[in-house]
Amino acid sequence: MVVEIEYYKGDVLIYGNNVSGHVLKKQLIEIENYYDKLEDNFVNLLCRRFGWTVLNIDALPDFTYDRDTGLLFDRAKRQI
Repeated sequence: MVVEIEYYKGDVLIYGNNVSGHVLKKQLIEIENYYDKLEDNFVNLLCRRFGWTVLNIDALPDFTYDRDTGLLFDRAKRQI
């Protein structure tokens, strides 16, 4: 499963085990509450805590998370 994280530092693709959109949203919310805002280690913490891996090639994401708005969308652009 591939997830795109969109934010001001640039978009990042991560991949990992298949989870539902609701489980993914819970993971994202947990990390938003605990990441170090000064170092902005959001992606690193998400990967470490939940077993995601940064993907260094282009791929079609199953979900897109917009950190600026806090919204999660599935591939069909439906909000989760």
